[in-house]
Amino acid sequence: MTDHAQKSPELLAVLQHQEATAQAQAVVGQLHQAIAVQQEKAAQLNAKADSVAQLEVLREDLLADIATGAQGKAAALEVLASRLEKQKKELSEQGTQAAIAQTLAGLNRKLERAQGELQSLQAQRQLLQRRVLRTQAEAMGGEYVAAAQQLKALHDRLVSLGKMLHDLGSVPTLFMSSSIDLVVPAFHLESVKPHVDFINPNMLIDREHDSRHLAARIEREKTFLRALGVEIS
Repeated sequence: MTDHAQKSPELLAVLQHQEATAQAQAVVGQLHQAIAVQQEKAAQLNAKADSVAQLEVLREDLLADIATGAQGKAAALEVLASRLEKQKKELSEQGTQAAIAQTLAGLNRKLERAQGELQSLQAQRQLLQRRVLRTQAEAMGGEYVAAAQQLKALHDRLVSLGKMLHDLGSVPTLFMSSSIDLVVPAFHLESVKPHVDFINPNMLIDREHDSRHLAARIEREKTFLRALGVEIS
């Protein structure tokens, strides 16, 4: 079967739309991933801040112990101070919750716009696909009409040959049914409409066998046979 959509503007529009949709989906996915990274950073920052706060409490307790004359606390204080300084440095290097919140706000706005663009593209999908299908159907409609006309011509010839065989005493008859009418349905296509039956527009061909034209058709068949050298009256 011929690929009627090949290189058509409608097909190109669908392919371009699919590419744009894939790109939009990729952007949405990247933004979701970026947001997840920032949320993880916020969680890590909170955990580090909690750790620093706990170390600050321990430092305060050690200082209180030393202030009240407790012995052997100085070394522990020095170790704790080193840990506290290290974690504070790590905390400062991780940024601030305010900066992360601003980044998340910007990312969420980008995500909202990207999702809107993706939804707009997705809303066009069926319309564009319908256009491709309609283009294919219209092209097929032209082929359908041509095939129906060829079928009608062959049908008329077979009816004529069947009558000739009957007149020559052929048994059984060529016809498998008492009805030899030809019916071919029409379709709602611009390529088919000009060719529909003038009495029944729902049909492309809707004709009962008309014996008025049979004699002329039989004579044409005899002419073909005579051209082949058959002596037939």
